[in-house]
Amino acid sequence: MGLDMYLTGRRFIGEYLDKELSDKLNEATKDITKGRVCNEIIIEAMYWRKANAIHQWFVKNVQDGIDDCLEHKVSITDLKRLLETVTEVLDKKVAPADALPSQTGFFFGSSEYNEWYFEDLKYTKESLTKLLEELCEETDQFDIISDWHFSYRSSW
Repeated sequence: MGLDMYLTGRRFIGEYLDKELSDKLNEATKDITKGRVCNEIIIEAMYWRKANAIHQWFVKNVQDGIDDCLEHKVSITDLKRLLETVTEVLDKKVAPADALPSQTGFFFGSSEYNEWYFEDLKYTKESLTKLLEELCEETDQFDIISDWHFSYRSSW
């Protein structure tokens, strides 16, 4: 048991958005579907375990302060703000306890600002940077990413 955290990406797949991918999905699923695939792809964009400071950031900035283990929409702007906050802490521009305070909770892991805390931040920075760069390449527009939608959910 413990705090598990998921950033999920969803993208609608239809012939008018991505004909090649739609055709591949239809071919791959023809034995189990009666028609075309016209749903969405769901990816696990990021996963954390017991990164309670990151969880607290989502609760405060995305979930209106309510820690409810439900799925919450996360905008690209939210992801950029999280990346900026993590980077500021790693670059020692702000104190960890001020910008990304740890949180205690049932099986939430350590609340110390130790190597595990900073490893979670490094992972978050690397993963978010890569995710945002890939989305930028895909759309050629860093601020407008219309066909991917993200959400955050935790469980413990």
